[in-house]
Amino acid sequence: MIEKTACIIAVIPWAQVFFDGNRRTGIIAAGTFLRDNGYDLDINPEDENLELRKLLSEIKKHYADLEPSIMKQLSFYISKRMKPL
Repeated sequence: MIEKTACIIAVIPWAQVFFDGNRRTGIIAAGTFLRDNGYDLDINPEDENLELRKLLSEIKKHYADLEPSIMKQLSFYISKRMKPL
């Protein structure tokens, strides 16, 4: 579940699917996926969201692939904040 959520969050900003709002869309899509499966992503909009946005910015910089080290950091970030509904 954690790895699937990380992929959902990461792929949209990495692929630049939309003209604008790719990081927001990835976060919303991942949150919807988790809620559909009985979980919530507990993100403090002030502090922790900055950490997530930084990880997603790093993912965007790697055009060739989803950098495994960043994906591990993203999975760890999600695992700390994933809570049952």
